[in-house]
Amino acid sequence: MGDFNEILLSCKKDGGQPKPQRCMDRFREVLEDCSLADLGFVGDPFSWRNNSHTSDNYIRERLDRAMADANWSQRFPGYRVINGDPRH
Repeated sequence: MGDFNEILLSCKKDGGQPKPQRCMDRFREVLEDCSLADLGFVGDPFSWRNNSHTSDNYIRERLDRAMADANWSQRFPGYRVINGDPRH
């Protein structure tokens, strides 16, 4: 599980300034170089919010994710990531 502070796709961010594509591409390349795959999740698609109380400044992103290589995934096939409500 990691708090990477980076998104993989622009659709994983809602609000604020768009992330530069090169940052997302580099993050994806590092994960591929390390043979890591996203384990997915159940629950809230956004794991971080900026706690703004106005819709104009509200930002949410999927920053936290669980990653594993193929060996780990084979050893723990029933593993599930459950995202709780990040507002609580």
